[in-house]
Amino acid sequence: MKFFKALLKSLLCIMLVSIIGTGLCSCGTRVTDEGAKNVVNELVKKSYELNRIYFGTGLKYIDSEEYKDSKYAPISEEEKIKNTTDLREETNKVFSEEYSKSILTMALFGASSGDGQAALFARYVEKDGLLTVYKNYKPLVLKDGELVPSEKNFEINEYDPTKTVVTKNSRNFIEATITSLDGETINITIVYEDNGWRIDSPTY
Repeated sequence: MKFFKALLKSLLCIMLVSIIGTGLCSCGTRVTDEGAKNVVNELVKKSYELNRIYFGTGLKYIDSEEYKDSKYAPISEEEKIKNTTDLREETNKVFSEEYSKSILTMALFGASSGDGQAALFARYVEKDGLLTVYKNYKPLVLKDGELVPSEKNFEINEYDPTKTVVTKNSRNFIEATITSLDGETINITIVYEDNGWRIDSPTY
């Protein structure tokens, strides 16, 4: 989990510099601190389901004898998301363009450690227009200085909206500290893009 957060934060720092440099942040609209808090809480709440899909238990799949010996199984009919287009659209409604790109790449193409010693299979692969799910997916975590598969998927935090604190509020971005129901705090960044405010950092 630390590896993913560090990787994503590094990518996002580079991307934010690029955004500022190209002037894309000039079109934002500054909101009041209370308005900023509402923006943060609304987006964080929407991120729960996406965090489950990417880092938690994942999309449900058909668990039957037919796919017993297969690494991947078709997506369950219960899921609203059916294909990569659906996944991209739902992700882009909540997360920034660059953050969306980073987690979509990991989910759809997999990842590996820098030395190639640990690999992560793509969690989702589209076949014949429908997603299939890698049944034995386990995220990579840092243990004793090495990346190894986690024993289980990440527990996805939910946050107390009454404890959200906005630490920076401008036309182009909002920084805030959010507190989980079990007391853990994390700092997040939200940026203003062409399609509105979007989360630009991990919230799991």
